[in-house]
Amino acid sequence: LLLPGGADLAPALYGQSPRPKCGKPCPGRDTAEPLLFAAARAQGKPVLGICRGCQLLNAVLGGTLYQDLSELPAAHLRHMDFFGRAKHVHTVTLAPGSRLAACRQQGAGVQGVNSMHHQALHTAAPGLAVAALSEDGVIEALEASAGPFCVGVQWHPEHLFHRDPFALAIFRAFVQAAQLVPAP
Repeated sequence: LLLPGGADLAPALYGQSPRPKCGKPCPGRDTAEPLLFAAARAQGKPVLGICRGCQLLNAVLGGTLYQDLSELPAAHLRHMDFFGRAKHVHTVTLAPGSRLAACRQQGAGVQGVNSMHHQALHTAAPGLAVAALSEDGVIEALEASAGPFCVGVQWHPEHLFHRDPFALAIFRAFVQAAQLVPAP
């Protein structure tokens, strides 16, 4: 299951009321995607969440979000750079031993990413490990600490894969995980 980016997540999904800087959610996706995610997890299928998709998998598993990065006093990077979608605009540090570090030729360490989000992960859900942090401490990736492939990234590898081997490797790892799932 690929959970793509898009509209802001409804704050009710992570136990909050909307605040002024929260964008307009998409009620159809807010209803359907948690059901799809639960079905994929129940069937042992791999999940890759991108931006909103990362936020969704965190929220439905019990984590929380910042409705806007202005709620995080230390956030100082340009996390919302639509013009930089096809280039690295800041870096993240990949956690040693993470699935994402395994996607990078050099393993854990600092990696450039693009950034197009104003909401961010606040607390990681139980069962999810922080897999990447930005220079200003924003959680940029999570992954399931056990079970099938379940990775969420705040950046958009779909805009980088043509020039960034790391972005392409994320998709390859996801496809490889899908190939390992037995047919019903």
